[in-house]
Amino acid sequence: QAMADRFSYLPLIGLFVMMAWGMFAVLNRMRFDPPWFHLPAGLAVAVCAMVASVQVRYWQNTFTLFEHARDVTQDNYLAYAVLGDLYAAAGKPDEAMKLFQRSLEIRPAYHEAHFAYAKVLGAQGRATEALAHFQKSVQLDPRNPEARTALGALLVRLGQPAEGIGQFNEALQISPNLAPARLHLAIAQQMLGRTDEAAATYARVAGLAPNTTAAFLGFGNFLITQGRSSLAIPIYQQALKLERNSVEALSRLAWTYATHQDTAVRNGAEAIRLATEACTLTQDKDALSLNTLAAAYAETGQFPKAIEAAQKALALAQSSGQTQIAPIVQKLIELYQAGKPYRE
Repeated sequence: QAMADRFSYLPLIGLFVMMAWGMFAVLNRMRFDPPWFHLPAGLAVAVCAMVASVQVRYWQNTFTLFEHARDVTQDNYLAYAVLGDLYAAAGKPDEAMKLFQRSLEIRPAYHEAHFAYAKVLGAQGRATEALAHFQKSVQLDPRNPEARTALGALLVRLGQPAEGIGQFNEALQISPNLAPARLHLAIAQQMLGRTDEAAATYARVAGLAPNTTAAFLGFGNFLITQGRSSLAIPIYQQALKLERNSVEALSRLAWTYATHQDTAVRNGAEAIRLATEACTLTQDKDALSLNTLAAAYAETGQFPKAIEAAQKALALAQSSGQTQIAPIVQKLIELYQAGKPYRE
């Protein structure tokens, strides 16, 4: 409290009033000439203004404030961690990681720094290092559902869905309505072939997070893998309502309209419109969007355009190392060259 000035403003008003009026009364009794009061008062205001002008510079934003805190204190692990978060948000991961490292050197048991550091490491593809810090964060703060969810998601990404499910269940014990934990749980269940559980979990996520595009995209993708693509259409449409520029939702919906077996579901014109929008958003640099546009052209019988779009998709897939996509696109090109559309 000795340094938390802002907490003292209101409680000190009464004391300042007493000092001001009391000093005036004392000086009157001592027969000082009132005009001479103006000089010391003016000097006091001038000094306060100068000090305030210096202090205000540190309060321009969170970054300047915590940089100042780091510079004027010793071993301020919190300041280093907050600055790390700010650098990470600004797209400067190298600087962020150095700051997190310094924070943890000062206080190795600071669970929030472990958590934040792990997120940056994971985003940089350093999964093994990220895993160690996520685990340390959970060990230090086992009641943090976000940390458990992040740890579980990384375990799933590393091919350990069963271990990931354990973390998601722990997170949901702490926070039953945590939508990200349920979404990752559904993905892990799907990976393990537990389709009925995954379907129920996806549906629960959509109810918990009605404004989360990822929930509907995950549910729609799951239905596609189960051969229930017609049921995925309204799910993708809801995702588009939430995020009009979602390239994944546009491409997935367009693909379903272009390739569905049922003529009552197929809609070539709408597929072209949606796929074209996805390609525009990605500036024709996304192989999957171009492949979808090709399928849409083929559905409407525009095979030269279909072949052209598919060839662009193939070139992009090959140049970007998308080895799983390239052979699929090559087979589709052969299909279009034969004058046949693709059917899912």
